[in-house]
Amino acid sequence: MIASIFSVVMVLLFMKDNERNYVTTTTIYTGFASGYSIKNNKKIDYYTTKIKFDNFFESIKSRTTREEIILKTLGFYLSQEEIFERDMSTKNQREFADLIPKELKSKLVVINNEDQTYKNLSRYYRSNFDNEIYYILNSKYSPLKNFFGLKQLLSLEGNQEGASDRVLISYKATDSGICFHTTRIALEVIMDKVKTIKSAESNDVVNYFLDESKKAHLKLEKAESDLAALMNKNNVINYYEQTKFIAARKEDFNVAYHGEKLKLAAAQAAERESALIMNKNGELISQKKELMFLREKLSVITSKIAQIEVRESYRMDSINSPEYSDSIINRNNELVKYKIELNDLQKKMKQKIESLYFKSHTAAGINFDKIASAWLEAVIDVEEYTARIEQYILFKKEFEDTYSRYANIGSKIKQLERKISVLEQDYLGLLANVTESKLTKQNIEMSSKFKIIDPPFYPVNAEKSKKMLFTIFGGLAGLIITLSIFITLEYIDDTIKTPERAKELTKLHIAGGLPLLVSKEIQEFRTLYSRLINQISTHINYTYFTSKEKISPFIVVFFSTRKREGKSQLSQLIARDMRIAGEPTLVISPKSDKKENYLLSHTDKDNIEYQVPDNICDIKLNDVEIIGENKLKNYRYIFFEIPAIIGSDLPIQILRNAHLSLLILKSNRIWNKADCMGLETYSKIITHPISGILNGAHSDNLESIIGEIPKKRSWLRKKIKRFAKLQFKSKQF
Repeated sequence: MIASIFSVVMVLLFMKDNERNYVTTTTIYTGFASGYSIKNNKKIDYYTTKIKFDNFFESIKSRTTREEIILKTLGFYLSQEEIFERDMSTKNQREFADLIPKELKSKLVVINNEDQTYKNLSRYYRSNFDNEIYYILNSKYSPLKNFFGLKQLLSLEGNQEGASDRVLISYKATDSGICFHTTRIALEVIMDKVKTIKSAESNDVVNYFLDESKKAHLKLEKAESDLAALMNKNNVINYYEQTKFIAARKEDFNVAYHGEKLKLAAAQAAERESALIMNKNGELISQKKELMFLREKLSVITSKIAQIEVRESYRMDSINSPEYSDSIINRNNELVKYKIELNDLQKKMKQKIESLYFKSHTAAGINFDKIASAWLEAVIDVEEYTARIEQYILFKKEFEDTYSRYANIGSKIKQLERKISVLEQDYLGLLANVTESKLTKQNIEMSSKFKIIDPPFYPVNAEKSKKMLFTIFGGLAGLIITLSIFITLEYIDDTIKTPERAKELTKLHIAGGLPLLVSKEIQEFRTLYSRLINQISTHINYTYFTSKEKISPFIVVFFSTRKREGKSQLSQLIARDMRIAGEPTLVISPKSDKKENYLLSHTDKDNIEYQVPDNICDIKLNDVEIIGENKLKNYRYIFFEIPAIIGSDLPIQILRNAHLSLLILKSNRIWNKADCMGLETYSKIITHPISGILNGAHSDNLESIIGEIPKKRSWLRKKIKRFAKLQFKSKQF
C-alpha cells in the first residue's frame, strides 16, 4: 500500500507541469496498392506494396526529412513581420524572439520570403556543428526543443488505414499553431521528397539505357559501314544473287564449251576432206601459200570477234554495274569493225578460189565449184571455232578466279552479317528497355503524385489530460511491483517457515508450533500461546495414553539438530501447562551460563540442570546429580533436554529408554543436508516415535495448525484475505 501511494505521489509530481498536447492529422492517397498503371498489366503484390508503405513511413522518420521540416518551419516563422497568437502562443513567442541572436537573424532572415530564409538557414546549419541553428535542432537544452527539436519530430507518425491506399499522418505538440504549421510544412516536404526520390531512380534507369542504346547503335553503324566498304571494294551489290548468277553462267559456259569443241571437230574433218580433193590439182598447190596468208588473217579477225562475243555472252558483271554501261558501246563498235573486215576477207578468199576454179576448167576440165565452196566454209568454221575455244579456255580460268574471290568475300560477308545480327539484336533489346524504362518512369511519376484527401486542420481543443490515467497506472504499478517483490522473495526463501514445509523437509509429524515472542504482543496473543502450548501437551498425553504399557514416568526427549532452537523455553512452557493440568512433570536440562526469562514461574524442585559429562553416551537417568532426592515415581512425565545433536555426543542409554522425542525447529533458518544426516543418525538410535515442533514462526503461518489467528484486522485486510483464499461468500450465524 505504501509503495502504491508513493508511486501515485511521484506521478502527480512528475506531471504537475506537464502541458496538454494538441493533435492534428492529414490523410493522403498514395495509390501504392490499387493505383492505375500505364502498363495495364499491373498485378497486386502485397509484399511489394508493404515494402512501399514501409519505405514511405521510414522516409518520414529519416533525419534529413526532419531537418528539412524544422528548418522550413523556422523559416516560416522568422520570415513573418508579425507572429499572431493563432500561429504561436505568447509565451512561446517570447522564447522564440530570444532564440536566435539579432545579428545572425539579420544575416539569415529575408522578410516575407520563406524560401530564401529556408535556404539561408539550411546553408548556415550545415556549415559547422557548433552554430546556433544546429544547437536548436539537436540540443536537449534548447528552450524550444519540444517544437523545433529533431527528437520532437519523431512524434510525426504515418499509419496505413486498414488495407487501403490511404495514409494518416498525425503530429502532436503543446502549441496549437506550431502543431498546425509543422504538419502543413511536413506534408509538403514529404510529398516533394518522395517525388524526388522516385524521379531520380527512374531518370537514372532511363539515362542508362539511352547511353547503352547509343553505344550499341554506333557499333551497329560501324559494322554496317565495314560491310558496305567490303562490298564496294569488291563490286558486290547483292552477294547471294551475284553468286547465283555466276553459278548459272558457269553451267551454261560448260555446255557451250563442249558444243564448240564438237563443232570444231566436225569443221576440221570437212576441211581435211575438201583439202585432200583440191590438193590433187597442181594449180591449187602453186596457189596454197597465198591462201594460207589469207587464212591467217582470217584466224586473227575470227579470234577477235570470238573474244568479244564470248565475253559478252558469259560476262560475270551485272548489266547494272557501272563498267557495263561505259564499255558496251566500244565493244559494239569493235565488233562491227571486225565483222566488216571478216566479210572483206571472205570475199578475197572467195575471189581467189574462183580464180582457181576458172583455171581448173581450162586445163583439165575438172569441176571444183562445190568442193572449193565446201573447203572455204570449212576453213572459216575451223578458224571461228578454234578462236572461240581458245577464248573459252581463257575465260574458264577467269571463272575459277572469280569463284575463289567470291568465296573469300563470302566468308567475310558472313562474319560481318553475323556481327551485325548480334549488334542489331542488342540494339533492338536496348531500345525495348528504353521504351520500358520510359513507361516505368511515367508510371512512377503518375503514382508519385499523392493526393491530399484531408488537409491538416487547425487544432482548437487540446487532448484530454491523462494525469488521472497515469495516476491509476502508477498506483497499480506500485502495487504490482510490491507484490512481485514479495512473491519473488517468497519464491527464493529457502527457510523452514511453515509447518507444511517442516513436515516436507523432516518427514515427521508436526505436533504443533509457537509464534515468535514479541513483548508488545504478549497480552494480545496470550490466548493463542495457551492454545498452542495446550495442543502440544495434548499430543504428549495422547502418545502416553495410546502406549500399551503406559510406563510411568513417561520420558519425553527435547532435542534439535542445532543450537539455540528454543528447546529450554518450549520444555518449560509445556511443563507448566502440564502442571496446571495436574500432571506432575520434571524438566531436566543441561547447564547453561545464560539465564533466560521464560515469562512463566515454576518451582526449582521440578527443574534440574545437569553438567554434560564426557561420557554422556553411557549416562543413565539415575546418574543425574540430585536425582535421588526426587523420586522418579512421583512424576508422570520427565522432559529431558539434550544438547544439539550436530557436533555433540548423545546419551544413548537415556534415548533408548525414552518414550517420545520432540524435534524443535526454528522457522527462520534453512534445513540442509547436515540436519538430515543428524536426524537420520538420531532415528537409528531410538525405538520410539519422533514428532516436530515449529518454533518462532510467523503467527499467520500457524493457521494450518490452530485455525484462524484471533487478532484485529481492518475491513480491507479481511476482504483481501478472503479474496486470496477464494472465499467470495460468507455467512453469519
